[in-house]
Amino acid sequence: MRCYLPDEDKLKLKIANLPTIKHEKVELDNRLSFEEARKYFRYKDGKIYWLKPPYRNKKIGSEAGGLKIYRGKYQNHNTYRIITLKGKQYLTGQIIFLLIHGYLPKYLFFIDGNTLNTKIENLTASSYSMRVYRNLKKCKTHLNLKGINYHSTRNKYKVSIQVNKKTYHLGLYENLEIAKRAYNLAAKKLYGELAYLNE
Repeated sequence: MRCYLPDEDKLKLKIANLPTIKHEKVELDNRLSFEEARKYFRYKDGKIYWLKPPYRNKKIGSEAGGLKIYRGKYQNHNTYRIITLKGKQYLTGQIIFLLIHGYLPKYLFFIDGNTLNTKIENLTASSYSMRVYRNLKKCKTHLNLKGINYHSTRNKYKVSIQVNKKTYHLGLYENLEIAKRAYNLAAKKLYGELAYLNE
């Protein structure tokens, strides 16, 4: 005899079985170290200033870096502030993250989407899965909802979420609000502050 769990209990099981996403650190290997960053730079209010300028045309206390536009596919261009040190280029956000947290993340995200907002509160370490998720965050189903489709043969709402190139099914729900809650809880667990939620 089959035992059918209530939607709330089924949802708890599905969320508990989701994987954990871990962000990766950059292998230093001739990249900027925490000790070097502290020697050359000072962070204040989302900006980086030179403590020890490596170039004669730079003054101690002047803001480091300049703007650079990265051109992506389909007119998707982003402007970043870039700092050059010893022939290598770094995002200002990377150096700020390094100064505060002591390491360089492999993927850096700007929480509000503004790549010129380099305040530490707007920066977070991420992973490849989070990067893909964030770039596709506006992709919605025919219900105009993220990760929720209507299953006409079962007369229920089917919920799923993708992570690490794999789709995780979060169940079938009769109630749309519970379906939204299922997706939102999964997104928060997987993507934290980067989660794109259904309202």
